[in-house]
Amino acid sequence: METTARAVLASRLGFRTLLMRSAQTSLEALVLAVHRRNGGQPQRLDFEARLLAPELRLDSLDLAELMVAIEREFGVSPFDAPQVPRTWNDVRGQVAAAANRGAQGRA
Repeated sequence: METTARAVLASRLGFRTLLMRSAQTSLEALVLAVHRRNGGQPQRLDFEARLLAPELRLDSLDLAELMVAIEREFGVSPFDAPQVPRTWNDVRGQVAAAANRGAQGRA
């Protein structure tokens, strides 16, 4: 019985990890799509970058568009959080927390 419980727990943890990785990949894809539309050519998003870092080629309208897309995709509005995000890592944390809450609801 204990082995079965461990297997179920490992399965749930694996599912959460997969959800968080998927959320991070989707977030990165959203940001890079807008960046490329604006003439950028990055392959990866530097999550430590500020939201409007010049190297991302995002303006305030792009950021608003991304926040709406994030809210629709993940059900979390980064600017409604108690602490306003400053970096993409902050946004990733909020998205991961939302994915984790969703995974707990399915468990």
